[in-house]
Amino acid sequence: MGEGQILIADADPGATKVLAAILGDEGFAVHTATCCASASRLLQVEEIDTIISDLQLPGGLPLFRDDSRAGVEIPLILLSSAPAGDSISWALDRGAWCYFRKPPDYPLLKRIIARAVSSCRLARQLQAIRQRLRWMELQRQSDVDPVQPTIFGKALAQVRDCCGNLLIEGEAGVGCRRLAFALHLWRTEGKQAFHLADCVNGELVFQERRMEDVISAELFPFGARGGTLYLRGVGNLRLAGQRRLGEWLHRLSADGPGASRVIAASGRDLTREVAEGRFSNELLQMLSEHRVELPPLRRRRWEIPWLAWRFLGQLSPPGGDPPILQADAIQALVDYSWPGNDRQLRQVLTQAMARAGGPIGRSALPQEVVLPGSPGVSGQTLRQMESLIIQETLQKSGGNKSHAAKVLGLSRKTLYKRLKESSPSSTSAAVG
Repeated sequence: MGEGQILIADADPGATKVLAAILGDEGFAVHTATCCASASRLLQVEEIDTIISDLQLPGGLPLFRDDSRAGVEIPLILLSSAPAGDSISWALDRGAWCYFRKPPDYPLLKRIIARAVSSCRLARQLQAIRQRLRWMELQRQSDVDPVQPTIFGKALAQVRDCCGNLLIEGEAGVGCRRLAFALHLWRTEGKQAFHLADCVNGELVFQERRMEDVISAELFPFGARGGTLYLRGVGNLRLAGQRRLGEWLHRLSADGPGASRVIAASGRDLTREVAEGRFSNELLQMLSEHRVELPPLRRRRWEIPWLAWRFLGQLSPPGGDPPILQADAIQALVDYSWPGNDRQLRQVLTQAMARAGGPIGRSALPQEVVLPGSPGVSGQTLRQMESLIIQETLQKSGGNKSHAAKVLGLSRKTLYKRLKESSPSSTSAAVG
């Protein structure tokens, strides 16, 4: 008759056995529990489509009505051996799908269960579609290309569904705040506030006031009401400030799960700082329920040409074509060490666009980038890196050259030319 996973929660083993056998014969996968504790464990590990519970099971109705998986409420069918009376309206008012007096009308019960299972599975499919659309919109808002994901895009995908506090490890300019805000949008859908506190002279500052003063005066708009607090440069906080922050976070945790979230960022290795006595181990544990690293740009040089093309597209007037980045300019960008990371790359390209007024060559770049003494050696030729990026983008586009050209910011004609140049015969001729 149907398929789906059914949870029967009933303290009466005889009634449970009979119902499980009937539903099993109909093709349902049946799980049984004799108490709320075992039912709760099953709900954690199995994707239950419908719950059948005895109305008199202690704690059953509150547990099942509070339970949902990925935002989908599981249909609840209640059974009771007590006189009907007000029980029916009482159960339905509290969210039960249906109510049966024991022993139930089994043919009718089976039909109701089949509908409940179908409804739950359809709700899960719709929820998955909504989540996919939300993820696509978040990628768009965060400037993450789904076809050519950068380290930033991979980090966002890695921690987007993590609950609890998060520590982002990364130098200034790699996009820590951007990642924190993207995660805030994913978690709250923009319905809660995003608060920023900076570490200035060893103290956290919120809206130009010392954060501990704001908290002690109960002026801090954060806590049980939800939202996200982003702590920037937390590794620079003095030990006394670390202790006070830890005490506040401990009080905040009493508000319960889901009430609020703290995302901290540090350019220092906090594990080493703890080992050397400069950072509180207790505070580190509170901040780093989850951790993610954003490496500096010098450790991901293969992204530089692609990031440069993306930045130029963003900096160009709407509807206009971005300026061409000439080969000698790309090679200079790849060879530079970028102490200011992605932020510095964008600033350099902004200056270069203003200087060049057209195609950007090496001469349009700032002196610190192109001087012979500029730090950084790529270890790869420009042609090798460019060919690698083109091939990866083409592969992720499923071989669609038009889409790959759009992602790379190239015309189809230019893409075909680059592909021809990167063929084995062309490459050997060029190297020779």
